[in-house]
Amino acid sequence: MNKNQNARLQAWILLRILCNANNLIWQLLTPFVTAFGLFSDRLNTLIANAAEQEEILSGYASQKQQAKFAMVKLANSIRSKIQAYASTIDDDVLYDR
Repeated sequence: MNKNQNARLQAWILLRILCNANNLIWQLLTPFVTAFGLFSDRLNTLIANAAEQEEILSGYASQKQQAKFAMVKLANSIRSKIQAYASTIDDDVLYDR
C-alpha cells in the first residue's frame, strides 16, 4: 500500500473505533447498525488484503535477496578458479581482471 492508501485505512480504522466507543448512542438506529456492519466487514477484508499484499511483497524481496546472494557466491567461486588458473600460468593481467 502506498502512503495515501495507508492514511485512508488508518482513518477508517479510527472511524470504526470511534463508532464502537459510542455504540450505545447509535444501536437504536437500525439502518446505521446495518451500514456499520457492512462497513466493518469491508474494513476487515481490506485489512486482510493489505496484510496479504505486504506478505507477498516482503516474500518477493526475500527471494530476490537470496537470489542475489547465490549469484554472488557463484561469481566468487568462478573468480577464484580463474585467479588460480592465472596464477599457475603466471598471467598477472588475467589475475587482476
